[in-house]
Amino acid sequence: MPVLGPMRASRVRAFLLLARLPRRWRLSVFAAFLACLAVYGVETLVESILESEEHGRSPLARSIFELSGLYQRVVTVGWRKPEPRFTTIVELNIENDPRLRAVSLNMVCDQRAFLADLIEKLAALNPAAIVLDKYFGADTCVRHPKGTLALERAIANASRAGVPVVVGVYAARAENQSEERSELRLDPSLFTGNPDVTQGIVNIDRDSRRMALRWCGSVDGQGTTQPEWCETLAVRGSRKYDAQIMVKYPRLKQLMTSDTRPYVSFMRPEQFCRYAVLGDGGLVKGTDRRCPVDPENGAVSTRYMRGKIVVVGETTRDIDTHMSVVGPVSGVFMQANFIEALLDDRYFRPVPALDYVFGVSMFLAVTWFGTKMHRTPVWALAMIGLSVMAMVGLVVGLILLGGLYVNPVGVSVLALLFDGSHIALSWVLGRAGNRVVAREVS
Repeated sequence: MPVLGPMRASRVRAFLLLARLPRRWRLSVFAAFLACLAVYGVETLVESILESEEHGRSPLARSIFELSGLYQRVVTVGWRKPEPRFTTIVELNIENDPRLRAVSLNMVCDQRAFLADLIEKLAALNPAAIVLDKYFGADTCVRHPKGTLALERAIANASRAGVPVVVGVYAARAENQSEERSELRLDPSLFTGNPDVTQGIVNIDRDSRRMALRWCGSVDGQGTTQPEWCETLAVRGSRKYDAQIMVKYPRLKQLMTSDTRPYVSFMRPEQFCRYAVLGDGGLVKGTDRRCPVDPENGAVSTRYMRGKIVVVGETTRDIDTHMSVVGPVSGVFMQANFIEALLDDRYFRPVPALDYVFGVSMFLAVTWFGTKMHRTPVWALAMIGLSVMAMVGLVVGLILLGGLYVNPVGVSVLALLFDGSHIALSWVLGRAGNRVVAREVS
């Protein structure tokens, strides 16, 4: 008689155990398995849609995020409420002042000179750091270097005054190459090799609920990335605010090392203190919620910027717009949200395996109580309700205490739908069969 190996023997035992289950339970196991396959397929399809479409602007990709209100409510439960505490926004928007058209993205060289003057003014307000959600090409404005020289000089002066400036670099993928992160190609940057400037990659993950921490490189035991520019703009800006952030939050260092992109909760643009830049370089208050007003003359006060990270970027409509769980927002608000999440220790490691484990467990609990207590439906419903509450409590506990993002809803709901459709179909077929028998007897 042949001897079965350990792996094969365990499979045989599992098959025999499944075969001994009542027909109702075999169908339930099949429904749970089918639900897992369906959810996995949908997740894979969504990821492919987001990866294939720039900024996820298609109606289908947009609907994916518009249906993410449940996600936002889950990750902001309890004391995880997002509140802007570390950043303020300085926005360039031609809708605020038409004079800014003269220094818009179509006038790159003039805009560099304008930004140089803006950086000088912002540095005088003593912020913790200035983060420019922009990247500057090395071969731009070669024939008109005046603005470039002014920008380099302004950044150097700010750095010497103790206000570090972080600028963006853009990483693109070579055509006809896979999505491996090691294949990113960094665009040539004006500030490469400049010791006065800190650079970080401005790219945002296709699934904007998740925060990229680095796009290449490796992390050592101290949480330092080599090369440093491989880190994202938000991480580089956060390091300038708190140099000990990796020591303070060991979980963040683990995520950096494993190159895991955690989920984060978001704040709407109107929740931030926002300053709008005018064509003459002056600042006006962009929102009424956060930015203080000078009580003496009622003018906008810039005191709020002191000790904060000032994030500068374009907010003109249709420029650098991303879909998010709070709607379409400019990239500068995405970067500010990421910085706030990093400094507030408000990010959640994905654990996709637990999505399936919890989902199937919830489904089996509902099936068990529904089958075993069908003669007492009130008690069955009570036990099912307690099971749902226990599962929700466990998920909330993992989010609040463990920093883990678990979402078992998709698997459990689909499994219940599959199982419920089987029961409904059996009932319909049974009624039809009874009518046929009744006709034959009569």
